[in-house]
Amino acid sequence: MSFGATKLLSASGSKDAYEIEQSLMFDQADSPKLRRTPSSEGNRKTFTFSTWCKRSSLGLGGTAGTDYHYLMGAFVSVGSPDDSHYFAFGFHREDQLIVQGWSTNWRVTNRVFRDTSAWYHLVLQFDTTQGTADNRIKVYVNGVQETSFSVSANPSENFDVAVNNTVQQAISDVAYDQGSGPYHFDGYMAETYLFDGAVVAPSEFGETDSETNAWIPKKYVGSTSYGTNGYYMKFASGAIGTDSSGNGNNYTTTNLGNGDVLLDTPTNNFPTVNALEPYNTTISTFRQGNLNIKATAYSSGNYGNNFASFILPTSGKWYVEMLAGVQAGSGNVAQLGISKQGPDGLIIPNQSQLVTTFSGTTGLNIDLYSNTADLYDGGSSLDQDTGLTATSYVTALAIDIDNDKVWVGYDGGSSITWLNSGNPATGSNGAAHTFDSDSGIYMAVATSSDNSNRSYIIMNFGQNGTFSNYKTAGGNADGAGIGNFFYSVPSGFKALCQ
Repeated sequence: MSFGATKLLSASGSKDAYEIEQSLMFDQADSPKLRRTPSSEGNRKTFTFSTWCKRSSLGLGGTAGTDYHYLMGAFVSVGSPDDSHYFAFGFHREDQLIVQGWSTNWRVTNRVFRDTSAWYHLVLQFDTTQGTADNRIKVYVNGVQETSFSVSANPSENFDVAVNNTVQQAISDVAYDQGSGPYHFDGYMAETYLFDGAVVAPSEFGETDSETNAWIPKKYVGSTSYGTNGYYMKFASGAIGTDSSGNGNNYTTTNLGNGDVLLDTPTNNFPTVNALEPYNTTISTFRQGNLNIKATAYSSGNYGNNFASFILPTSGKWYVEMLAGVQAGSGNVAQLGISKQGPDGLIIPNQSQLVTTFSGTTGLNIDLYSNTADLYDGGSSLDQDTGLTATSYVTALAIDIDNDKVWVGYDGGSSITWLNSGNPATGSNGAAHTFDSDSGIYMAVATSSDNSNRSYIIMNFGQNGTFSNYKTAGGNADGAGIGNFFYSVPSGFKALCQ
């Protein structure tokens, strides 16, 4: 089972569970890389790779160049490639896990992995010294060994692979910079380990929560040597490629910056934009870990409507930010709000009208073409501000489920200007909204009929304080000390996270 929006406890049920502080977000379109060429050969027969990952885009049977999403690999760039000089581990374009050489697929799971809201813990044990052929490659997902494969082949006993060789080693791709390679991962990675020359059990990195039965991280405290080329990557800001194992096997980063280090982790899962629900791919393009939506092209009678990957809780007060801006021309509509996912609200894949026109919605319509911001409720404007002349605005949504109220606002220069003279902290002048168990956060972009005016939005549920490097993070947490928001969180409101 995937590690989605579940309650976090340690295996003993205490509140002292191990916390992972950050993850690294990989946007495949940016060609992000972590590379290293070892000066000394390690053990090419035996190693263990462990990582937590959260996917953004899926393969779904697409083309090899964009839809293989590898987590690690190695490749020799000279001579004729073969199984001993090319190695890849990650997601196949049909969304199975794959362990691959140059000409041999050693393992391809029957199971597919398409939950883009979930963190998966993956462990690959590779040991060709094993006399029993099927024991030479073992794959574990959330502590459980995968045993059902559409393809299963075994390297010969004592076979050497490219991992730990003195050739390019890669995290988040294969280091195959030729043809349609290098097949970058698209998503998030955290707590990533390589043990050169050792087989390490999944139980060294994770454990089963005694109350939820979910697989959760635990701190590695084992005594196994990392070996010559082993590493431990925390992906910390300012030290993204730094090896924390003590080996000093640092990786060089390309097209990765501190703004790609986010608070979304296996121990505090945040929402993203839901890539699993049908949406109009002509209008909407997802980037930056499914937090950035770009309006792409006009589609007659359709709009770029999308939902967050978490359904709202049935109680509580929650705060969300969104950067809305002009992507092309004079801008266009960007929207953020709450909608029922039913007959009175936005029914995915209904793209036939802007979300604010549905009777079951309450939210913000910010129009940088007309320079206006509107609070919409049930299809009608309750309040409008004019004269918004900037090319981008930080916008905000405050949700009080207990009292059936919603506030929306935009960047007033030093704080959020709440429409309808609202004040979430005091509970005044919130728009009435009837929440139910299917209420969700929606967001939308739009393109003009001549394709010249397009909007973009970038979401921050608390994990993306720089709005994907568009802004300098404000460093504002909620009252529980969680999140990184541009503006101060209204008193009593929280980041929407696990």
